[in-house]
Amino acid sequence: MGVADDILTILFSYSAGYKRLRQLTYGGSPYQSSDSRRKIRDETLRSTLSRMRKNKLVSRKGDEWVITAKGKAFYRRRREKRKLEEISDELRSRKKSVIIAFDVPEERRVIRAWLRRELVFLGFEPIQKSVWFGPGPLPEIFIQELGDRDLLGCLKFFRATEDDVV
Repeated sequence: MGVADDILTILFSYSAGYKRLRQLTYGGSPYQSSDSRRKIRDETLRSTLSRMRKNKLVSRKGDEWVITAKGKAFYRRRREKRKLEEISDELRSRKKSVIIAFDVPEERRVIRAWLRRELVFLGFEPIQKSVWFGPGPLPEIFIQELGDRDLLGCLKFFRATEDDVV
């Protein structure tokens, strides 16, 4: 996690003045030992806040920094992405047991490309362009996203086991 992530995490819960923000980015409580604190230079904190302000993720209200609506949305997206990465890492360590076959119409090729990227992200490997083999069970958040994108009618899911036939 970078300094910007730390700042957004802090400001997501409450606003803070520069001094308090500085203390919190050093590793939490000012009562922690100096060995356990993260070393962030003032210059780094100032430039990060400036860049975030320019991108309208944070703003100043008097002496305090606050997160904007755009910053909250950005923070939530980053947090969701981090969760998906953790799920992806866990799935990749599992034994491959699911085959997904799909037939997404040509006029929805952007969604089809998205689906292929997500399958790679989840640790699937292509058998053919529209048949993929990977770990299961699939994360619930992925199934919900498929439903939101109206893709469930285009997909078939198969449970697979790998046996030595020869």
